[in-house]
Amino acid sequence: MEKGRAGRRIGVARLTLAALLALTALSSIASFAYGDGGAGRVLVQNASEADALVYGALPRWTATAGVPAQIDAPGDLYLIDATSASDAIAVALHLVDPGELAVSYSYLHLKVGVYEYGASGWTQTRAADGGPLNETYLTLLNGQASFILAGGRRYAVTIEDGPYLAKPSAAQGVNASPEFCLSVSL
Repeated sequence: MEKGRAGRRIGVARLTLAALLALTALSSIASFAYGDGGAGRVLVQNASEADALVYGALPRWTATAGVPAQIDAPGDLYLIDATSASDAIAVALHLVDPGELAVSYSYLHLKVGVYEYGASGWTQTRAADGGPLNETYLTLLNGQASFILAGGRRYAVTIEDGPYLAKPSAAQGVNASPEFCLSVSL
């Protein structure tokens, strides 16, 4: 009898892990966050579904095994519409698959940009003290970038540039494209 219970527990653990992986995959496509009370509502869109972005395209690079290189072209990842949020929002950009990317890259450093939409169009977001935001990179070792942003505005999260070195496995058909997930808390 005990053996049957243990088998069911393992099956539940596998099912839970599969459900979490499925949710992670869905969240990289489009993420939504809702506040309560006066906080308002925040809409997050994948850059491929949004209009009027900073660069108008996804980031682009071509991995050639054994050749150090830089991101070819910066690009948009997410649009955050926090115009209905009266309070600050906490934003975290996650690299979903750093373990898989470590098979394809010796190193990968993606500089994250955050832009704000205003009367003069898109401008780089400033820190609370008025200075520039700290430079933030997603890497194979540090796959998360976090920001506290003011409510009542629209933001774009981008990849600006960054160096990388592809391993020979990247040229052998291994998926060398990173997956991202954005979470927003009110």
